[in-house]
Amino acid sequence: MTTGGFLYMLKSHSDSSFYFGSTSDINRRLAQHNNGESSSTRTKRPWVLVFVMKFDQVAQARKIEQTLKAQKQKITPPRLLLAIADYLRRAEE
Repeated sequence: MTTGGFLYMLKSHSDSSFYFGSTSDINRRLAQHNNGESSSTRTKRPWVLVFVMKFDQVAQARKIEQTLKAQKQKITPPRLLLAIADYLRRAEE
């Protein structure tokens, strides 16, 4: 059985940068970021959750995350929302 997933965006209080990812447990993942358990976010703690979207399957959230991270461009909230809209539009076709 596949569990649901989340696509999330964090904002750093230290420098106002953004980070996004996907997970099956949003509370655990946010705690990991703020406890320094993620090497990619450790130096910019503390983090606050600014966006979260629930999906039926974690694979859906991971697909959007992987697509955006493969583009190697700075991810801002508007770009994240556009990527989600694009994914949902293609899923309906």
